[in-house]
Amino acid sequence: MQIKVTMLALVGGVFVSAPAFAQDKTTQAGKPVLIWSTWNCQKHIPPAISGTAKTGKVETKSAVENRCGSASEPVTQLWYTPPANFKGTEEVMVYGGAGGVGNKVRVTVK
Repeated sequence: MQIKVTMLALVGGVFVSAPAFAQDKTTQAGKPVLIWSTWNCQKHIPPAISGTAKTGKVETKSAVENRCGSASEPVTQLWYTPPANFKGTEEVMVYGGAGGVGNKVRVTVK
């Protein structure tokens, strides 16, 4: 079993977990931003992930993305939504998935 973490590339490993295109994110107050995605190219059942943040809301969503050679690969996404009146920097902790255990994603809220 080979585990590989990437940001954009499709990977033939069993479990794949990746930040959603870049580790650092930028959003506006009250506007959700995609933080992380997980998927499994062999079983097509994505690993579970969760996250925490001090000021904003972190939630998971089931979705499909273009992964594993399929335009509709099931994924679990982690989204962060800052409060409507928040401006500044937030660190979102990502737990679970392959490579996602204890990772920090910095979000700048403008």
